[in-house]
Amino acid sequence: MQAIKAPLAELADFEEVLKSRKGLRGLIQITGCVNTQKTHMMYALGDGPIYRVIACSDEVKARQIYEEYRMLSE
Repeated sequence: MQAIKAPLAELADFEEVLKSRKGLRGLIQITGCVNTQKTHMMYALGDGPIYRVIACSDEVKARQIYEEYRMLSE
């Protein structure tokens, strides 16, 4: 799955998020992603934590994100 993460590693904003999350606990809130990028971003930032909580505005959106994320993650 490194091919999925590689394009994000080239973005300065993504590197900044990675740096700021190291050593921190709690929520990460990121805005400005288009819908097609959200699951990709969640997957790329999901290394490390055992549990992930993804809050959605409704059940339909939650199910869609779950199905997309399931394709990327074991």
